[in-house]
Amino acid sequence: MDDLKFKIVEVKKKPDVTTITAECLKDGEGVKANIPTMFMIDRDFVKIALKQSYLEQIGNSIKEGEII
Repeated sequence: MDDLKFKIVEVKKKPDVTTITAECLKDGEGVKANIPTMFMIDRDFVKIALKQSYLEQIGNSIKEGEII
């Protein structure tokens, strides 16, 4: 999963927390991540936060045809 890339769709900046909405280029899945505003200049931090949100989202969702 190191090859994940995200297209930033929206950035809502507040003094303490910034919410980033992005789209995973691999499968088009939409992702949101809340990041402390002071870390917005660190691209690696932002990418890791988006990756974590993506993995949590796809790992927990139920898919059609899945046997649970």
